Amino acid sequence: MFTRAYLKSHTTSRLFSSLSLFGSKSTTTRMSVKYLEVESPQKNILKILPDVLEDAEIDLDKFKELFGRFSAYHIWEERITRNITRQTDPKHPFHNDPYQLKEIKIQSLTKFTPNRLGFLHINATVENSKGKKYAFPGSVFLRGGASGMLIILQPYDENGNDFGEELAIMTIQPRVAVGGMEFMEIPAGMVDEENNFKGTAAKELEEEVGMILNESELFNLTEWAIPESESSNEIFPQAMYPSVGGCDEGLQLFVHQRRISKDTLKRYEGKMTGLLEEGENIHLKLIPYKELWKSGARDAKALSAYALYEELKKSRTLPWTTE
Repeated sequence: MFTRAYLKSHTTSRLFSSLSLFGSKSTTTRMSVKYLEVESPQKNILKILPDVLEDAEIDLDKFKELFGRFSAYHIWEERITRNITRQTDPKHPFHNDPYQLKEIKIQSLTKFTPNRLGFLHINATVENSKGKKYAFPGSVFLRGGASGMLIILQPYDENGNDFGEELAIMTIQPRVAVGGMEFMEIPAGMVDEENNFKGTAAKELEEEVGMILNESELFNLTEWAIPESESSNEIFPQAMYPSVGGCDEGLQLFVHQRRISKDTLKRYEGKMTGLLEEGENIHLKLIPYKELWKSGARDAKALSAYALYEELKKSRTLPWTTE
């Protein structure tokens, strides 16, 4: 459990404006809105409207329980709190007029199951002495980390000799967030509540590809590219961030190389996979690895993994697993 939360009523006001459809007259009505407050582990106060809980069909006690286990929020809050304190360093660019985390409002929430939060949309007010006019944009979609997997296959014939070119496994599935029904990308998945990137990668490969492997067979490209001792001045995990303007998602990218027989290779092309109960409907597609940069150009994970793997090959050779 990450937090011992308490909730209490907080009354504020909201302005509602109505414009006439056939004129320029407007009226303003002031309505009282009751916020609930939640104290976080970092002693910050989160405000949430009762309507948010009503829409999610949970009561206050259930929200406290789910919020306590929602590691994405707690990791984000701890990170921003610690990085804000670094402004005390005279060399920090904001040392003379440091920013503070003033307020956090929960705009909406999404449950994956009755007992697990999936997403939180919050609005964080981060400002300095100049006030809201110079505040940083703070609308954040909290979903936590994810793993992406670049799987490279080398076919071999009945005599065990390699033939043909290296192939990459891609998934094709609907991605409603971008308005797509056949979006092609490398296999990927959200981390669990334990924030286990490598374990998530192995689990997703079994679910999405039907490939069973040990975690030790996955090489972490992101940790190789960002050694812990060479992290930035701020506190961040060894991950890459595809959408820092509005989302906390940090990705760790892995690569796995596998030699595979012609007969086994046939099992992957066009295979339907995924867990229907988790809203997954996935088709597999094999593409020439050398064309990944072009065929997978819309997928930030694919491009990043391709670039890192190409750079990795200049300095070391990874072992191949033979199936």
